[in-house]
Amino acid sequence: MTAISCVWGRSATADAERIRRYCTAAGWELVAEASKAGIQDGTLGWMLRTLDCTDAEGVILAQEDVGGLERELPDLWPRVRAVLEDAGIAVLSV
Repeated sequence: MTAISCVWGRSATADAERIRRYCTAAGWELVAEASKAGIQDGTLGWMLRTLDCTDAEGVILAQEDVGGLERELPDLWPRVRAVLEDAGIAVLSV
């Protein structure tokens, strides 16, 4: 599988490394990754543009970041996630 990842916050460096290790162990190719200042820093737009440009099959996020999306973007994140999943793009958290 090809995937992208996006992390943010105080633990972004550790989260990015954890996602890289997960992808390597699973035999997945991480085709793009980003570290943002916060959820509101164009995170969802970056994901959607990058998925479109790379044809990645999945988005991998830290578990804590999924919780942050659910808390901070309660109206938008579920709709974006549904669009991704309807398009066959896996949304995974590690």
